[in-house]
Amino acid sequence: MKSYSNSPDHTDLMKVLMYVSQSIRSDMQQTGQFMPRYTALTPGGLLSMPGIKLHDETYNIEFSSTFILMCIATGATAGMLAFPSTRLDYKSNRSSCNPRRKPGVTMVGEALSGSTIRRFLPMHSDKSGRFTTFGNPSPCMRELPEGLPFQSLPSRPPTDEERREAGSVLCGMGYHLACIHKPSSPQN
Repeated sequence: MKSYSNSPDHTDLMKVLMYVSQSIRSDMQQTGQFMPRYTALTPGGLLSMPGIKLHDETYNIEFSSTFILMCIATGATAGMLAFPSTRLDYKSNRSSCNPRRKPGVTMVGEALSGSTIRRFLPMHSDKSGRFTTFGNPSPCMRELPEGLPFQSLPSRPPTDEERREAGSVLCGMGYHLACIHKPSSPQN
């Protein structure tokens, strides 16, 4: 099995993971909720698209397709999907065979190197039910909501032509990104 833990793309993936978890923590502390979102690390910085509708497959397919085009157009090296979810908690009520549902966040990410990550962050609340912090992340094999593909990055870095084409399609859809027509730097 190939190890990606020291690759630059894996480092990019961990940067996105940290940003997304901090962003969601901030949203939860301010409003008590967060919007599901896609986030990518591009040469121009972070690109985030909140607004996924967890129970609308048609909308999610269109939303995901737009995000994939944005990853291609911007030359993203890592991408992540984050959405609210629950996990059965058998430890909290050992005397009962009815496990409690533990609220949390599922984060699914990938890098161009092929490195992937799936994490569940349990949410902790105070006695009044208000969010306080996240618990320790744990691996997650949960299925994604309908219409939300895991793979948002191409299998290889896009060519300048592919980036221009994706940017043109996005412009036609009404999206305007400052870095979509920026050529990639030449390799030495």
